[in-house]
Amino acid sequence: MHTLPAGQIPVSFSPDNKYLLTRGQGVATVYSTETWGVVRVGQGTLGGTLHMDGTTAAYIDRSGHKTHSIRFLNLATGGSTGSPIEIPPGESGSQLYWDRANHLTDASSRVTHLTYTVGKR
Repeated sequence: MHTLPAGQIPVSFSPDNKYLLTRGQGVATVYSTETWGVVRVGQGTLGGTLHMDGTTAAYIDRSGHKTHSIRFLNLATGGSTGSPIEIPPGESGSQLYWDRANHLTDASSRVTHLTYTVGKR
């Protein structure tokens, strides 16, 4: 068991449980679960799911008026990576999960487990 610093909210473990993504105080922080040391810190209060590389996070961008998309963020550089994936019209997406086979699943109650295979970045 490990206590996170005050204000840090756990968001996502990587599929292999080697990293933990947290958010709080205007930053996204990735911790190594082996040492509980900080691996990287990025700007923003990103929610989403962390890839096994401990650097890439996927999140649902709800800024579109009619459609939403899944976007990818490189936490080391703070920039976007890869191409966004459009969520079908009428669906909003809810909770993303990344598995060890590099599949990204939206397990929302409105969508019956959409699964995306994401190429290497």
